[in-house]
This record gives sequence, structure tokens and C-alpha cells, in this order.
Amino acid sequence: MGVSQRMGSSHAPASGDSVDDTVRVQTAPRSPIPEGSAASDPAPSDATSGKGPDAAQRLAGDLRSLRAAIQWFLAARRDQVKLVARQAIIWTVAIGLLVLMAATFAASACVILVLGIAGGVGELAGGRPWLGALITGGIFVLGGAGAGYLLLWKVRQRFRRKTLERYGRVER
Repeated sequence: MGVSQRMGSSHAPASGDSVDDTVRVQTAPRSPIPEGSAASDPAPSDATSGKGPDAAQRLAGDLRSLRAAIQWFLAARRDQVKLVARQAIIWTVAIGLLVLMAATFAASACVILVLGIAGGVGELAGGRPWLGALITGGIFVLGGAGAGYLLLWKVRQRFRRKTLERYGRVER
């Protein structure tokens, strides 16, 4: 609050009135001792000393307030966990759909490429499309098998080299 406070009626005084309805209120300086501490109350009564039926009622009220605050906090945390889980599910589904779309696109592109190559080889084979499909399919199957074998051979060599480096050469 300010130093002065407006008191009285809300209407302005009549023009002939000389009564000033502004009351000046001086505020006391704040004490550095916190309110409610033992030093701020020189002689506590039963109601403020923590003894008597009022203290039990205040304690019960404080415990109810604490319980309500804890319930509110736990509900907020539960809602936060639900929100994070919901967002994780949404992102997982979205990324999964994007990966599926990309894989479908890549597979379609590969099929169109292979069909084009097969058609070209069939024309080169004298207009026999079945021969072009057979030759192209054989090349791609053998090429895939060769690439898979090469990949497995490289991985096996790498594991063997790492094992020999770790344990040293074993002479037999």
C-alpha cells in the first residue's frame, strides 16, 4: 500500500464542503525478524504457542492443505508422463510411416529400373522379352548373392583380425 489511503465515500465532496476525506496512514518499518518466529512474539498465548485445541485444528488444516497440494502435484506429474508417452507414440508412428514410404519408393524405383533393363535386353535378344527378363533376373540374383557373400567375408575378416589383435597369434 502507499503512504496515503483514500477513506470514506466514493463521491467527491460538494463544492461548498471543506472536509478533506483523505486520511494519511503511516506504515511502520518492517522488522528484519520474520513473522511467526519466537523472537517476533515476546509473550505467546496458547493459540500461537502451538498448544491447545486451536493448534490441533490448524495442524489438521495444514495437513489437509499439504495432502491436496501433493495430490495436485502427483496429478500434474501423471499428466506430464502421459503427454510425453503420447508424443513418443505419435513421433514413432510418424517416423515409421516415413520409413515405410521411403522403402516403398525405393522398391518401386528398383522394380521399374529392372523392368526397363529387362525390356532393353529382351529387344537386344531379338525381341524375346522372356529372355531379357531371365538374363536380367539372373544377373541381379547372382549380383545380390555375390554382394552378400563379400559383405559376410569382410565382416568375418574384421572379427578375426580384432580377435587376433586382442589375444595375439595362437600357434598350433
